[in-house]
Amino acid sequence: MQREQSMSELMAGSQGPNGADVRQRALRRTLRASAADGVGFSMMVGMGETYFAAFALAMGMSETISGLVGTVPILLGSMLQLAGPSAIKGLGSLRRWVVLCALAQGFMLLPISGGALFGQMNELVLLLLATLYWGAGLATGPAWNAWIGAILPASIRTRFLALRSRLCQGALLVGLLVAGISLELGELGGHLLSVFAIIFTVAALARFFSAWMLARQSEAPRHLEAAQKVTLREWISRARRTPDGHLLFYMFLVQVAVQISGPFFTPFMLGRLEFTYVEYLGVISVAYTSKVVAMPLLGRLAKRHGPQAMLWISGFGVVPLSGLWLISHSVGFLILVQTVAGVMWGMWELATLLLLFDRIPQRQRTSVLTIFNVANAAAMVGGSLLGAAILSGMGETVVAYELLFGLSVGARLISLVWLTRVVGPESRPRRMRIRPLITRDVAVRPQVGSIDPPIIAGIERAEGCGKRAT
Repeated sequence: MQREQSMSELMAGSQGPNGADVRQRALRRTLRASAADGVGFSMMVGMGETYFAAFALAMGMSETISGLVGTVPILLGSMLQLAGPSAIKGLGSLRRWVVLCALAQGFMLLPISGGALFGQMNELVLLLLATLYWGAGLATGPAWNAWIGAILPASIRTRFLALRSRLCQGALLVGLLVAGISLELGELGGHLLSVFAIIFTVAALARFFSAWMLARQSEAPRHLEAAQKVTLREWISRARRTPDGHLLFYMFLVQVAVQISGPFFTPFMLGRLEFTYVEYLGVISVAYTSKVVAMPLLGRLAKRHGPQAMLWISGFGVVPLSGLWLISHSVGFLILVQTVAGVMWGMWELATLLLLFDRIPQRQRTSVLTIFNVANAAAMVGGSLLGAAILSGMGETVVAYELLFGLSVGARLISLVWLTRVVGPESRPRRMRIRPLITRDVAVRPQVGSIDPPIIAGIERAEGCGKRAT
């Protein structure tokens, strides 16, 4: 395997024969700004939304609301992103739209910081602010993908995005660690809410820095190739009849099953088990870290054995994960469980995304995945509302949490019935070209490690040049 290039080597490699002409200087500025934007955004993710649920508990909100603050806003926010194409057309610029959304996302953190500072925050207000936060963040996704794909030269696009992804993952972990340790010290010193106010303010400043770096990047060409639009009716039809539709529906079922318990791991740890913030940090960060560390190996496994075999293994592997929390509540044991969970979910997500990008035509991907994001968010909310009803109805006891973990296992088992249609004999396994997969982490979650949509531009470059994953 070739050595991964550094940022400086990529910039040097992007120079033309005449050296530092105007276009090459603009490209180097864009590469630096894009990397800095990613670092700022990831710091915000690590220090901001990751701790919304913990903040809700610290404000005295119910454990049920603490769990829902991580799911309900995503559905409402994903619906807001559907207004993006019209807004971009009105602004006449992808860059303007992305910068405005980045600024809006940062501003949503400031009232939350103010609520922490003054010790007052209504539950509905927190849900509204979290919804606007997610709406602004998700609205940047399709536009940013189109923009970054247009301004980066094809010769360095995949390599640069892969390196940028590594920098972002490091920044996210730093944000997680700084915030978690700060909260632990704040709790010991009796200034917990003040520390929440500080970390949310720093997260907002990180996003404002990210927006500034976005504004420093080159503008996208005005005439980009139009993506083929897939209507909701067509999407539902293909979900019933086509191979990619079967895969999408299986992913939908798994999401419902996971979210029955997924949003409530944080209130379970902090509310019922009374973990310290350092213990909580260890449990949530290990799933993300193991997922990141395992990805290169998983990529090689996908190349050797194919994504269908990996999906079959991981489809069974993710079934018992929430049930393992019934065995022991010790921090050491849960860290071990989370390590396995990070690897299993990394394998599952890599396999599903590789199969999706193999089965969906390139020009339909943005449209299909945008609709799927809304459906996926609906699955998250549906599963979490079911879990919330059970948890609240049983008085938020330890037994109620354990019931949720068990029900999640049962629902995941049911999803295996549909998995046989995706990777069973009738799916006609075939050899496929394994492409590099680069993702963009937008949230950290205790069970699954992270929410990380793919960067479409990097995959499309791989298709155009015929490269294979490494």
